[in-house]
Amino acid sequence: MRRKRHAFRASWHDYNCGTYFVTVCTHEKQKTLGHIASEEMILSEAGRILEKCLQHVGDHYSDARMVCFVVMPNHFHAILDIGDQVARRNENEVIFSHYHARLSMVVAGIKAAVTKECRINGIDFKWQSRFHEHIIRTTDMFDNLEAYVYNNVKKWADDCFYDE
Repeated sequence: MRRKRHAFRASWHDYNCGTYFVTVCTHEKQKTLGHIASEEMILSEAGRILEKCLQHVGDHYSDARMVCFVVMPNHFHAILDIGDQVARRNENEVIFSHYHARLSMVVAGIKAAVTKECRINGIDFKWQSRFHEHIIRTTDMFDNLEAYVYNNVKKWADDCFYDE
């Protein structure tokens, strides 16, 4: 019997349109994306593949825009805009399943593209099965999260995913 997953997404939001702060971790938080030396992120091959995928999100999803991102040794953070595209089964029915929401589809696409490219290149790489998101609802929240993304490498030792 398949276990039912706990819903971590806000029940009042459909995740098809908005600005989101997203965090995605590697499997078991393994440092497979690179390492930090002298407050600079040195990307591994998997990290370079991820960086390229993040830079080209808009090429694959016309309704998505990568505002900013940072690749860390065992995770990445991104601020992502999802446009006004709503998934529909038919003309009158809107899907409110968070597993089929546009944000989840874009994040799943990024994870799949990185995993596929790593496998093609013989790199042993896996993602954590889920991701964390935060709905950005104010300009102040956006500004704070954008600063967090840009300063994340310098503050690696204080990061909750830091493990030496």
